[in-house]
Amino acid sequence: DEVAIYRQTLSAQEVAALYRQGWKRATLSNPAHSPATTSDWAYDVPDELDGSYQIQLRTTDLLGNRSTGSQGNERWAGHIGPQEIPTAVTLADFAAAVSGDSVEITWQTVSELDNTGFNLYRSQSPAAPDILLAFVPSQAPGSAQGFDYTYRDADVVGGETYWYWLEDVDVSGVATLHGPVSVAVGIPAAVTLASLQADPIPAHNLPLWLPVAFLVLLGGLAVLRRRRRGYL
Repeated sequence: DEVAIYRQTLSAQEVAALYRQGWKRATLSNPAHSPATTSDWAYDVPDELDGSYQIQLRTTDLLGNRSTGSQGNERWAGHIGPQEIPTAVTLADFAAAVSGDSVEITWQTVSELDNTGFNLYRSQSPAAPDILLAFVPSQAPGSAQGFDYTYRDADVVGGETYWYWLEDVDVSGVATLHGPVSVAVGIPAAVTLASLQADPIPAHNLPLWLPVAFLVLLGGLAVLRRRRRGYL
């Protein structure tokens, strides 16, 4: 007997092992050939073979007659292992960074199958989302194309750390949560003005004309005094 698996054919040792593992014998009613027996085969497919396969069973009787393996009960096609259901959104990036006196949250998608938009949450604890900041509609609902998104959170306080979550929502209302990402908002540096004061000008930095003007002024005052005395 031979069991053939698409992409892999069992070796003779594996086929022989099938006869030794997990079979349960049963007797069938068969008027043409009595007594007739059959066996239930069991074979555990290795974990690394998860995927979609076609399995074909061919049998050989004592006279050497081999079945074609083309009958409906000799063929099987299906998925082995957990079936992965594609998500509505595939994220390429999700980040948060301080930008001036606010926080800028950015994310990038690879595809948005059946996506209607995103819920953006914020919290001051990494335990769970707390505040729903906004619902950001998809740029192209149901598209297989990705897009870039930006949201600015201006309601932040210096010296605090914030955590953000992104939740995509598909057309059926099914939501998938991503994150969190965190960012620490710094305290703005204090700005002080230096005290203003008038410093005296050093004598050696005085202009040359200033002493001359002072002497002229004194001379004028002396002349005025003499004239006043003459009138008295």
